[in-house]
Amino acid sequence: MLQLAPVPATVQNVLDVTTGTGIWAIEFAQRYPQASVTGTDLSPIQPGYVPANCQFEIDDAEDEWVFSTKFDFIHIRAVMTCFANPRFVIEQAYRTCAPGGYLEMQDGAFPLHCHDNSLEGTLLDAWAKSGHEAGTKVGRPWNNAVNYKRWMEDIGFEDVKEKIFEVPTNPWPKRRRAKELGIWFNADLSESLSASKVLLLKILEWPLEKVEPFLEEVRIDLSKKEIHAYMPM
Repeated sequence: MLQLAPVPATVQNVLDVTTGTGIWAIEFAQRYPQASVTGTDLSPIQPGYVPANCQFEIDDAEDEWVFSTKFDFIHIRAVMTCFANPRFVIEQAYRTCAPGGYLEMQDGAFPLHCHDNSLEGTLLDAWAKSGHEAGTKVGRPWNNAVNYKRWMEDIGFEDVKEKIFEVPTNPWPKRRRAKELGIWFNADLSESLSASKVLLLKILEWPLEKVEPFLEEVRIDLSKKEIHAYMPM
């Protein structure tokens, strides 16, 4: 599913903020060929061959938005660590959204959660909390998503809906769909372990001899199906 918002089939102008590789913008453009889809990002890493109704621009979402058109649908996803001031970005989206248009934000929040006590005391839990601590220390806490609904309402968006999904850290759930989500999210988290090394070393100032074995143990915890952890998204 590309979006949860009830975007009409006749949608015209669409903005994908922090588009990354552009995969969402490209797929949306293919599914809605009558729409003009613009993806923005700081990095020009998008492919050169894209649908005729899709374009990409280099842009910093934390600068004032100066688009020449209003957008019927603004999509922002997976920006948990991107913005120093996410409320400002939502304010810019409000200014740029056409009357009757939609803003949809999909994001996760750390630390990890668990419905039983299987996460408590694990190094996986310690890692997630350390990442959140490091993000908070540099002004980019990893739990901003819990504020999105309130900020949208305060800024002026109407009929704001919030839907929370539980994304498992590995295929520990019984249901097939949840298992599939767990496989994908486990791969994402495994990749992020290496990136978090910089946070532990530079921001939290852990010694290298502590960081490397810690992350190896976290990687082991991440694969344990007896740890019933999930990320709210």
